[in-house]
Amino acid sequence: MDETAGMSLGSPDEGAIIGIAQNSAGDVFVAGYVSDQAVIACFDNDGVAKWSNVFGDAETTILMALALMPGGDVVATGVEVDKNRQAKALVARVSNDGTLEWSKTFGGVGYSALMSIAETKTELVVVGFTNSVDGEFGSKNLTSTFNAVLVRMTDDGTI
Repeated sequence: MDETAGMSLGSPDEGAIIGIAQNSAGDVFVAGYVSDQAVIACFDNDGVAKWSNVFGDAETTILMALALMPGGDVVATGVEVDKNRQAKALVARVSNDGTLEWSKTFGGVGYSALMSIAETKTELVVVGFTNSVDGEFGSKNLTSTFNAVLVRMTDDGTI
């Protein structure tokens, strides 16, 4: 891709690209937000949009990082904030054609976010933080006022 190529996500509203990855074919995948909703998009090697998906039912949904799966799907992490400013950690999977396969949230009262993701041969590993004292990440009840979290999950989002 020409480093001067512009990429538009098609929204005149506020937004940002926060996460980026490239596959072996040269396609570029980006994650972030537009108009307070999460966005994942794919551009070809020339910067031409192939697909995009904007989603989120919360007040604000932001994606921060993404990982490319062997079959071409994209898994992204981030945060979903409700109207009361309570934030849940978010993981979402989008198929290789841009269809939202699933999204899941984790955490309790307070603020939780997943900031990064890696795909291994057998699982997804996500990291982030929470200040929720009643939130649950898998079988671990978090009870201190601030917790770093590392969560291992299957590729369908099961902890």
